Amino acid sequence: MSHTERDTELNEQTCWERLHANTLGRLVIADGNTVEVLPVLYGISEEEIYVRTTRGERFSSVVVSRHVAFEIDELLFDGIRSVIVQGIAHWLPPEMTPRLVEKFDNRTTDSHTQWVQIIPRSIKGREYSLIPAQH
Repeated sequence: MSHTERDTELNEQTCWERLHANTLGRLVIADGNTVEVLPVLYGISEEEIYVRTTRGERFSSVVVSRHVAFEIDELLFDGIRSVIVQGIAHWLPPEMTPRLVEKFDNRTTDSHTQWVQIIPRSIKGREYSLIPAQH
């Protein structure tokens, strides 16, 4: 078991670098009664986050309450790094999908695929160093 020794706040530029370096994150959505944390594939274009999904019950909260959180975590040699984005989400019609869609495997993009655009309102990141727990 480990615990954190110290943590370091990341600046906004470093947060964006970490977001650009990854493609798997978690989208946090709430509808007033329920909070869901969903693993999602994503891409970045012009400091906006684009999440690939299919329409369904789980993502209906995006339509109701456009306020979302998005998070990525990275395992470091001696700790962890986390970036959290608070933002506003919008469903995108297919004709408005950004060119970053081409980065994703076309075999998993079909007529049921939808994209959600997240416009960031705040972005924060931290690195946490881990040390072995004392027994």
